[in-house]
Amino acid sequence: MSVERLQSELLQWDAETVSQCNLKDVAMFECEPEIIGSVLSRIWRDQFESDEDPVRARRDGSFRPLDDGDRLAVEELATDGFVEYDDANSCYVLTTKCIGNLVLGRALQRPRPLLECREHLAIQDMSRYELIMALTAGGWIWQKLPKDEPQRAALRYVIGGDKVWYTAGKTVLVEYLQCLRNAEVFLFFSSRVCVGFHWREKHKTNIYIYIYIYIYIYIYSLR
Repeated sequence: MSVERLQSELLQWDAETVSQCNLKDVAMFECEPEIIGSVLSRIWRDQFESDEDPVRARRDGSFRPLDDGDRLAVEELATDGFVEYDDANSCYVLTTKCIGNLVLGRALQRPRPLLECREHLAIQDMSRYELIMALTAGGWIWQKLPKDEPQRAALRYVIGGDKVWYTAGKTVLVEYLQCLRNAEVFLFFSSRVCVGFHWREKHKTNIYIYIYIYIYIYIYSLR
């Protein structure tokens, strides 16, 4: 799957804070499944998830059906033993039989792209994905790091040269991406330090060199 498809089709959703429920088999009822589910969900929330005192909520009538459709649904549910009337609190409650046959879930809302780049971030606050997308927008392309050590050692970036970044495996250091993101700014202020090499023999040395260069990028960009 391409990055473009991932960006457009991979979504994240917010789940509602209250539960929605329905019976596993609603075909037995004459009422519409949506009405049955609405009534059961309201009773469930008031009975088990309400922030109010349940006894006071019941006495206030929050469990009672609201319209004719709800009343018909409650009558059917009561006839089949899925809800019962609580005389002490003047309300309907779910029975053990009903609870054992419920399917619970939460409605999803506000879909938005999962791979979403935030705006106006400092480089040090950007995620790997955001840095890679910023490099891509700036004309950088990815290539696999050469296996030949002399070829690796010769890799450099100069202003006006090919914008290529490399990885040997499936991960990439954030510091490396940060250096490349600001490479041209750094080279503009200082040509004495070579920025943009993509490999060193020791992985640990690699990390420290990237951090060292990034600090210089930041310092020179303030001048």
